[in-house]
Amino acid sequence: MKTYSLKETEKLLSDLIEKYDLDFSVEEIKELVYGSSTHVIKWHMDLFSFFITKCSEKWVDIDNSLLDIATNAWNNFPHKKLWWKSPSSILK
Repeated sequence: MKTYSLKETEKLLSDLIEKYDLDFSVEEIKELVYGSSTHVIKWHMDLFSFFITKCSEKWVDIDNSLLDIATNAWNNFPHKKLWWKSPSSILK
């Protein structure tokens, strides 16, 4: 898995949203991470469900790149349960 910085993760999400003309934003993904009270694996499943639900009839390739982006979003975006810090900032 490739590791991205916060800015790179935001850009990759933004590019994915733009590429598939999706009707949600990077901020919505950040809110999903921030408010999550689930385990990281459950969160990834929730994120994939979010993409599938929001994409309705649009085809989105859910492959390793999306998994990388989702993992980096989880690691780089702040979590409420971590006192508004991200896992990567705590480990630094």
